[in-house]
Amino acid sequence: MEEDQKKMAAKNQEEKAKPKKRSSKFIESTSAAKRTREDGGNPLQLQLRSLEVSQGSLEGLLRARNPEEDHRVGKTRSEHSGQPPAEDRYSYGKIEKSIADHHKFVKQSVAPTNLVIKPEHVDELLKQVMTSSTEMQSSLEEQMDNVRNRILMKMDEIFKELDQCRTEVERASNDAVMHEVREVSTRLAAFRTEFTQRFEALQKKLDQVPDIASML
Repeated sequence: MEEDQKKMAAKNQEEKAKPKKRSSKFIESTSAAKRTREDGGNPLQLQLRSLEVSQGSLEGLLRARNPEEDHRVGKTRSEHSGQPPAEDRYSYGKIEKSIADHHKFVKQSVAPTNLVIKPEHVDELLKQVMTSSTEMQSSLEEQMDNVRNRILMKMDEIFKELDQCRTEVERASNDAVMHEVREVSTRLAAFRTEFTQRFEALQKKLDQVPDIASML
């Protein structure tokens, strides 16, 4: 029991020996009292100081909400001084430099020419075109005639062989083979008709070549 009382007494002495912590309210009141002593306890001075603090906070808030304000202020100052802003001066100089480089490149890469187009030269060129087109048309028509004749001759030979087959099949009275021979003959006749039509259409287009050349 005595030991417990001794412990309690020692604990109370330790708590009394520790310095007491000041609260934030006490610190604020002390700072306010200090400012009041500096201002001589004048309420008007206190209000002015409060307004200055509020104005500084408001300006900082406006700059944070409108980051372009500083840019406009700098631009306005440049307008009053009669000079463009620094970034505009940089961009103008860059454009002028690029234009100058372009003109220099054109002068170095484009050489002067003495080419003169005369009417007699144009007429000579047209004559050459007409002559070449006529020769080409004649050669092409000749080649087409040769190809057409070879194809038609070959088809005539095929038709002759089919006629011989038809005659032999009729003698043997084989209806199945006769049906196949007739089908082949029909397909060959259709092919010869289509070939003739396409050749005639191509011939008409070739006949238009002189008319086209005459318009040059």
